[in-house]
Amino acid sequence: MSRELDCQIAEKVMDVEVEASPNSCDPKIMMYRFRGDCIEIPHYSTIIGAAFQVVEKMTCTTKQWFRCEQSCITWEATFAVEGDGDNDFEATAEGDSMPEAICKAALLALRSKETK
Repeated sequence: MSRELDCQIAEKVMDVEVEASPNSCDPKIMMYRFRGDCIEIPHYSTIIGAAFQVVEKMTCTTKQWFRCEQSCITWEATFAVEGDGDNDFEATAEGDSMPEAICKAALLALRSKETK
């Protein structure tokens, strides 16, 4: 599931077009085009550095705040907008790791924003 989640993040949050790698025997390797080159999609849902690219994109481009905390065995991530009247929302998601929680919350936040 993690590569599927990575592809959703790449398309919906990072605004890149995802395609299967034409030069790979492994269908789990997903690529996107950047200036004519095929580049592997980062492992947003499993590598913390890649997950924080998602946080930066969400908080810098949409003026959301972000919070992440660990509770016993899961992580919980939240993106939210407050003080913006009718546009206020909060999107919280859990994951087995911090990167997974960040990715799930980012997608939920985008859905929440779209329904406003």
